[in-house]
Amino acid sequence: MNNHLKKFIIRGIIISLILFIAGFFLFITILKEYFSFSFPVLLIVIFLITVLFHRYLIRSVGESNRKFPAKFLGATGIKMGFYMILIIIYVVLDRENAVPFLLVFMIIYIIFTAFEVVSVLDYIKITKDK
Repeated sequence: MNNHLKKFIIRGIIISLILFIAGFFLFITILKEYFSFSFPVLLIVIFLITVLFHRYLIRSVGESNRKFPAKFLGATGIKMGFYMILIIIYVVLDRENAVPFLLVFMIIYIIFTAFEVVSVLDYIKITKDK
């Protein structure tokens, strides 16, 4: 495992812990009626998927600069498709809590997507400088 991926995982764990603690306090105070056990599971699933796709993307950076945009878009499309399937399954199984689930999903997804894009851009900059 390269140094960049280790840093990414450590930072991802820190972000996950911050989100978990913030979510925990929100769900035991202001948002009591919206608490769902899907929150920690969703946090772990999105973190793991982000790490897997990030690993693929940083490997793709080293292969070819011309192919990277296509690989990035393809990976993003596959990831979004997987998330869409996850959302549909959850909404079908638990319509009652669909809106809170979707809101929590969107918040976690946006945070991890921003984190991943910034990290990939940083990695591209570092590898270009070498």
